[in-house]
Amino acid sequence: MLANNKRFEILDFLKGISIILIVLTHIDVTMQLVDLYREPLGFNYWLKVLYRSGYKGLRVFFVISGFIITYTTLKRWKSLDKINVRKFFRYRFARVAPALLFIVIVLSLLHSFKIQGHVLPDELSFFNFDKCYSNNKRLTLRRRYF
Repeated sequence: MLANNKRFEILDFLKGISIILIVLTHIDVTMQLVDLYREPLGFNYWLKVLYRSGYKGLRVFFVISGFIITYTTLKRWKSLDKINVRKFFRYRFARVAPALLFIVIVLSLLHSFKIQGHVLPDELSFFNFDKCYSNNKRLTLRRRYF
């Protein structure tokens, strides 16, 4: 832990490794980079292990994040009894919302421009009002329902 800003360097390192494993798994799932049936103990085998370790990385990331959230919350309020729940969720929302908003915008743009691999199937599309059972609401808002 650093004396100045109270960061746990080893946890930052482990979170970074976890994020890399998660990203590699997403890349492999999307692009099928590793042939699973070649060289059982060769280079491709170890690539497969690396690319498929994202699930373990995700678990490690969540455990570390839970520890850090608990640590900072207790540091801020000194005791579980003194936690202001409203402020706690406001802080959590302020940390998560920018990244969530960014990814929703990026994915929406990719979908809107029909970029291959990023177009949602009709049954999952947010833009297909009929499949979302919200066509009535859309028509009502456009004043074409009645």
